[in-house]
Amino acid sequence: MLHIRPSKNCVDAYEDAITILKTHTKVRGDVHCFTGTYEIAKKFWEIRFTTSLTGVITYANQYDEIIRKAPLEMLHAETDATYLTPVPYRGKRNEPVYVKEVYKKIAELRGDDPEKVREQLCKNAHKLFGV
Repeated sequence: MLHIRPSKNCVDAYEDAITILKTHTKVRGDVHCFTGTYEIAKKFWEIRFTTSLTGVITYANQYDEIIRKAPLEMLHAETDATYLTPVPYRGKRNEPVYVKEVYKKIAELRGDDPEKVREQLCKNAHKLFGV
């Protein structure tokens, strides 16, 4: 699980992480609380790292391209509780149960059935964590 914070308006830390992972390891994992670009997401997917999306996607549109173009098998929904609370709970303390708003938004942006998306994201989590 990677938590990467790039410099403002930059993808430098993501690029550094990709270089390190390609050079020194053959593991798979997830980029928690992903805030990069579609191009960066693709680079992570190519090295078997998934990307997790938070409640931010319910009130910001800069991740819409990632959501629409991503292989669903490479995505996760998360809350990052207690932060990044999704709409319609924005302004309140975030709770894990609000993850449903994240997967519903993913489904909406992809034009998919929310239950289908939920099922696939559950499979993705089981694969990632080996449960």
